[in-house]
Amino acid sequence: MIDAALPTPLADHNLYDQVLLWRSASHVRDVMVAGEWRVRNGVVLGADLGAMAARVHTNAERMWQKTQ
Repeated sequence: MIDAALPTPLADHNLYDQVLLWRSASHVRDVMVAGEWRVRNGVVLGADLGAMAARVHTNAERMWQKTQ
């Protein structure tokens, strides 16, 4: 679900433009996948965000080492 407080009136002809140009991840409050909530009220459920961030940092470091 995306916050629909858009900067201009929403209409059939501009729906995609409104979502693509004026919305970002910060506007996503809830996500449901295959009938299960993955994000509720902006909080990611069932994910260890600390472990995910550590994995990203490790992989980024490895990538930087390959470019040097």
